[in-house]
Amino acid sequence: MPTADSSTTRSPISARERARQATTRRLAAEQTRLKMNEDDLVAFFDAGRTAERVAGDVEKKIQALRNDAATKIAAAEGEQAVAVRTMKDRGETVASIAEATESSATEVRKLLKLATASTPQSVARRTATPAPRAQAMSPRNCRQQRSRADHTGAEKR
Repeated sequence: MPTADSSTTRSPISARERARQATTRRLAAEQTRLKMNEDDLVAFFDAGRTAERVAGDVEKKIQALRNDAATKIAAAEGEQAVAVRTMKDRGETVASIAEATESSATEVRKLLKLATASTPQSVARRTATPAPRAQAMSPRNCRQQRSRADHTGAEKR
């Protein structure tokens, strides 16, 4: 009588049971993989929404900074315009103002137009009592007056 080795011979029922167990393990692994993929997809889409929100916040902050800068630049240009208008009202020429401010005559005219267009009250206050009209005060004229004063002072000694 041949001896049957239990490891080499199996009944058809045990083979079917083994197939079911293998299938169950495979399906369980597949379910675990699908669940992990789902979790990763949730993280992916959440991160995408966060990135979009941050990008939107940055754009809003940039726009606020641009608006703030534009307001400050306009105020500074307005102050420049008032100063140029005041010098002009005191009798300075466009050329002398351009030389003194190290600007072009075109830029000085632009500032004069800006001052004329806006006519802020500060211009009226600053020009209400204009300085006595003397010679146009370009840097060259200032140097000439200083040298005259030096010579006059030397003669008095």
